[in-house]
Amino acid sequence: MPRLHHFTPAKLAAALFIIAGLMLQPLMGASPVAAFDDVKKIKAPKAKKRPSLSYRPNSVRGALKYNARVGILTLRDARVMKFFGGTDDFFAEPAPQAIGDNLYFEMKSSRLFKSTKRIDWTPGTELSNTQLAQIAKQNGVDLIFVADLQAFNMLREKMVLEKKGVDYKIIVRFGLFGQLIDPGTGKILWAEQVSREFSGLNSTGRIKPYDYSGNALQAMQAGFDDVKKYIRATGLEYRP
Repeated sequence: MPRLHHFTPAKLAAALFIIAGLMLQPLMGASPVAAFDDVKKIKAPKAKKRPSLSYRPNSVRGALKYNARVGILTLRDARVMKFFGGTDDFFAEPAPQAIGDNLYFEMKSSRLFKSTKRIDWTPGTELSNTQLAQIAKQNGVDLIFVADLQAFNMLREKMVLEKKGVDYKIIVRFGLFGQLIDPGTGKILWAEQVSREFSGLNSTGRIKPYDYSGNALQAMQAGFDDVKKYIRATGLEYRP
């Protein structure tokens, strides 16, 4: 006579759960994850098709904020991630260099200072008052501007699943932390973080240079506009 197996309530519940799952699986169709498996990878364009990050800043009219000469140190790249996929090869120029150039031209055209000078020196993580005073003296400037590039990245965000594919939101983020320092006293006249992002819709999944280049320039220009606006509005008084 065959032996009968004894099922505890816990074992019986587990068996019923497995059987129900097997019965329902054919009725559920493809999972949402499987539906997104056809997402196309983003590759950097070929060198000759890469857009430029250079632009001409708008000229500003108005009174000086500081009757002083400012030195702009080389922009420090403090980003955790490069533009996309571990590389900055989406633009004609190296991103930190191009953004540093734009920072200099923006400050030069801002009418915040009597004169603006570019100082080809990248500060380390620790910057002493002695170093600042020495750099200022060597370059004939009264104030020093130090900036860290904290974000310049592109994100692709899935929006809506359609019958023929997926809509994407292409986002470019820009973030900068800047400090305006009086090297004579070590006093920080202004320090603030600015961040901007611009986005656009893409329905093909294939990202072309025009999908991100305009957003990148707008985010960068808006961030620099914030820097200039905040220095003018909240920068402390400089007393030589």
